[in-house]
Amino acid sequence: MSAPYFPFYTQDFFADYRVQELSAEQCGLWVLLLLRMWERDMLLPNNDDKQIARMMRLPLEKWVALRETCIESGLLHDNGDFLISPRLTTEYSKALQKLANSSKGGKSSADKRRGNAAKSSELAVDLECT
Repeated sequence: MSAPYFPFYTQDFFADYRVQELSAEQCGLWVLLLLRMWERDMLLPNNDDKQIARMMRLPLEKWVALRETCIESGLLHDNGDFLISPRLTTEYSKALQKLANSSKGGKSSADKRRGNAAKSSELAVDLECT
C-alpha cells in the first residue's frame, strides 16, 4: 500500500548540509529519486542501473555518478539489494501509519453512524407499534 501524498519539509531539505553540497542539477535529480522511491514503496532495487537511469531520465553515466555522490554523502544507502534513503523511509512509515489510523477512525465513525441509524429505525418501529 503506498501513501497517496509525499510530505516534503522544505526547511529540513534546505537545511541539510548534504543537500547544500549538491549542484542545482543534482538537487533536482535527488528530489526526482525520492519521488520515484516513494511511488515504489521504498523498494528501488540496485541491481539494474540501466533501468534506474531510464526511470531517472538520465544517461547511465550520470545516474551512476549521482548514485555515488548520494551514497558518499550519506543521503542514500546501498544495503546490497535496495537503495535506501533513511529519512524517506522514516517519513514513509509515518505516512502509512497516519493513513492506517485515519482509515481505522473512518471505519469506527461509520460503524457508529450505522449503529445510531439502526437504533433510530428501531425507535421508529417501536413508536409505530405503540
